[in-house]
Amino acid sequence: MFKKYRILKWILNSIAIIVAIFVILGIYVSSLLPAKDETIANSQAHNIDYISKDLPAYRGKILAVVTSTDTMGESGKSTGYELTELARAYYVFKANGFEVDIASPLGGRPPVVLDDDDMGIFDYAFLNDSIAQFKTNNSLLLNDIEPDTYEAIYFVGGKGAMFDFPNNSYIQALIKDFNKKTR
Repeated sequence: MFKKYRILKWILNSIAIIVAIFVILGIYVSSLLPAKDETIANSQAHNIDYISKDLPAYRGKILAVVTSTDTMGESGKSTGYELTELARAYYVFKANGFEVDIASPLGGRPPVVLDDDDMGIFDYAFLNDSIAQFKTNNSLLLNDIEPDTYEAIYFVGGKGAMFDFPNNSYIQALIKDFNKKTR
């Protein structure tokens, strides 16, 4: 009978030690993660040196194309363009002397997906940038785009693009016209 209790005591002690190791390991790993900077949500483009100082001369315009689709097919799941993919590219283009226009298949205000886990200083600066927000909330209608106006076309990612980019005749014409221009 005492042998049974010794085995039970050994099992319980082993479990307690394993749990303690996992708790200590979890605390250690979480201490390695950077602290969340609450001030980042108030980022402003003019405060970020990369996109506000020593900018090159004007080099032309780039067209960023975002989706107009807000639902993934028949699934009913919401979607849109990825804010991080637009915001970061937008500021890279601007930092290299380009003006950026934003267009979508339907024009107007396209649906956006915010990836809270991946938001950084550029993304919040974009959300706080009145010019960028005006361009995004009033995206140009694709069929009104003149490809000769742009040095490049950037197709912004997001799951919505899978639904309204592939068979869009305006996107196809835009790519064909732009391709003729670059030859």
